[in-house]
Amino acid sequence: SGLGLGLGVGLGFKMRTWAILAFGLGLGLGFRGGPKPTLRLRPRVGVRPWAAGELRASQDWEAGSPAVNATVYAMATLDEAGATNMNIITYATRCSIEPKELWAVSIYKDTKTHDNFFGRGGGILQVCAPEMGPLMKPLGKNSGKNVDKAELSAAAGFPWVDAETLGLGLTLNLKPKLLAGAVGYLEVKLLQAVDAGDHDLCLCEVIGARQRPERALDMSTGRGFLA
Repeated sequence: SGLGLGLGVGLGFKMRTWAILAFGLGLGLGFRGGPKPTLRLRPRVGVRPWAAGELRASQDWEAGSPAVNATVYAMATLDEAGATNMNIITYATRCSIEPKELWAVSIYKDTKTHDNFFGRGGGILQVCAPEMGPLMKPLGKNSGKNVDKAELSAAAGFPWVDAETLGLGLTLNLKPKLLAGAVGYLEVKLLQAVDAGDHDLCLCEVIGARQRPERALDMSTGRGFLA
């Protein structure tokens, strides 16, 4: 037995101290009989534990990067004459908190929003509420250079209103008209921009913000309004 082996090791070498005997006992107990424990690996949650040798079929894969379920924003900007324009923005994210809150906002080139944003040095990023899905097409698939987006927005049930009527308690440097019912408003100031192909990637400082603790519209829902 394991215990006998431990005692035999201790006596065979004439080790008479209690410390060495204890070591022998420990060695014996460590080798006692019985089934060895089995290491069981749990698969990662949400990941299929593929069988040994199984390969994923090539037809399961599609070309291209995966769709990103991003929050949907409506950027409100002002032109030189003080007229408001709005455009759907989905490439926007906070990228720093301290010492200043910074956001990265990607703006499509050759659009009125691009002209206004760079001309005025910023705009108001509005966090769209889930019910604002019908604005995806009029504000996102049209250019303010060619259509009256205020009219299209009103026809969809979302007229533009003066910021003062929203009771935000926020002093805005830029004062374009806004959408009532958004779940957040962020005034962003352009700090610098990087050419990103068909977009300019803008590093912006948030100089004022208000939000309601409610769920925002995201692309998993908004994408359905683009058909």
